[in-house]
Amino acid sequence: MKTHTKIIIFFLSLLTWPIALPALEVVTTTSLVADWVSQIGGEAVEVQVLVPADGDPHTFEPTPQDLAALTHADLVFAHGLHLEPWLTKLYKSSGSIHPPVTLGTSAATIVVGDEIDPHVWMDVQNVIRMLEPIKSALQKADPDNAALYEANARTYQNRLEDLDEWITQEIQVIPNAHRTIITEHDDLSYFAQRYRFTVLGNLLESASTDTYDPSAQHFAFLLEEIKAHKVRALFTEEFQNASLMHSLAKEAGLPPPYVLNVDALGAKGTATDTYEKLMRSNIKTLVKALK
Repeated sequence: MKTHTKIIIFFLSLLTWPIALPALEVVTTTSLVADWVSQIGGEAVEVQVLVPADGDPHTFEPTPQDLAALTHADLVFAHGLHLEPWLTKLYKSSGSIHPPVTLGTSAATIVVGDEIDPHVWMDVQNVIRMLEPIKSALQKADPDNAALYEANARTYQNRLEDLDEWITQEIQVIPNAHRTIITEHDDLSYFAQRYRFTVLGNLLESASTDTYDPSAQHFAFLLEEIKAHKVRALFTEEFQNASLMHSLAKEAGLPPPYVLNVDALGAKGTATDTYEKLMRSNIKTLVKALK
């Protein structure tokens, strides 16, 4: 075969080789949102998260690198519902042409006092509701991988349905009389509503951690409530300064507060580095504390 013929055949063969498309560059505000997007996007997306694992989205302070990430992203996913109070200013500064896909608006929300509680993911059914806007946004931005996103979303939804059922079964060992809880900030309202617990109160009197320390009067009120309702345990979060909760527990004659992971995933390789693992870890802690 002549050399020039071989060259022609070689270049023609290149036309039949599959071409690897660049991954969709996605920015998410929190580690939880990053996990949900990654579960649906799979290898077709490259996800960067602004608030790192073990970071508090309520009090996060963006960096110039975060600004650059928003500027160059193909898609931006946010939780919304005032969980990220810093996002609006950051987004305007970035000049991004892609409005963020806000997931929390797809959930069934609860109003606590005069504000919407943003912790919707503590009800697994709310996360299932948020899968649709994630899938739809990915398919619109990357139609070549639409079938992949559809399949991944269906698989993940099935796993979340199994998780919801598992939680319902696991908590059966907790008597109804023991299902009254007090937390550091108001982060378990959705969990309580879905799985039949009662949140008696919270130390910071807010759904955000970005607030002032409680008054002496509120501290005394919670102490009275604990005794009146025979509360068995107090709960704090993984990255909070729990000194006041420890004081409250000590005054009430309770064991030290149990630690839950709510606002963020744990670091990669830990027992809470995905949403599913986080929820399973929290349920095991609640069962240990209250059964």
